[in-house]
Amino acid sequence: MTTTGTLLPRNAAFARHDQKVDLVLRYLRTERWSHQDILQRLLGLRSRQAIHKTLVSMEKKGLVRRHHIEHGFSLPMTIWGITTHGVMSSFSDDETITDCRAFEPSKLKPTQINHTLDIQQARVKAELAGWCEWASAGFAKKGIKNPDATAIRPDGIVVAFEIERTLKSLRRYPDILVSHLDARKQGLWKEIYYLMPDQSMKHKVERIFNSITSARYKRQTIQITDAHKTHFKFFTYSESWEIKL
Repeated sequence: MTTTGTLLPRNAAFARHDQKVDLVLRYLRTERWSHQDILQRLLGLRSRQAIHKTLVSMEKKGLVRRHHIEHGFSLPMTIWGITTHGVMSSFSDDETITDCRAFEPSKLKPTQINHTLDIQQARVKAELAGWCEWASAGFAKKGIKNPDATAIRPDGIVVAFEIERTLKSLRRYPDILVSHLDARKQGLWKEIYYLMPDQSMKHKVERIFNSITSARYKRQTIQITDAHKTHFKFFTYSESWEIKL
């Protein structure tokens, strides 16, 4: 018997719940922890009550755990982290189980929370638009700056992301620019997206890059041209950077 209105039949409701749990676990398997608001957007839920209900249900099953943290001068924040049981449960029966670490509150760095959440917001926005193979940080190759994330655009282009919450010193940007150009030359990624919280910061970072005329590369000074800079794109968080322009 089906129900009326917006309610799902019982079997369909159970299937939808399992689907939501699976999506959250697979997301947290790589991110380890996140905030309720981000997970709500990941699942496409309209209300905070719906995602909270899902997370509490998962908590009761030992799949996730909540953790309260002091968050600067604002109110304490609650985040949700995946447990070891949650990690193991995130793999399907026909999927190779890999070594993924569970959330460990002792290893959480409060100073990096906002930056990490901004990267996660970008990931959800990208994946909902069809991007794939998102990898947050963790990149390591000698001489190449570790970007905040990399992902493959729907058209197959690999993009490196820099989430710029605060400005760096002027002398840092030429080195960063050259590092990304070197990575591009090696075929690691083709474009670099800078994401900023607001228009003011976006314009400042863009102006800094536009002012760079030379940089040190392999103990030599090289000239930086406009052609080099075309590979760098600048956006605010809210702009439609996830759509190919």
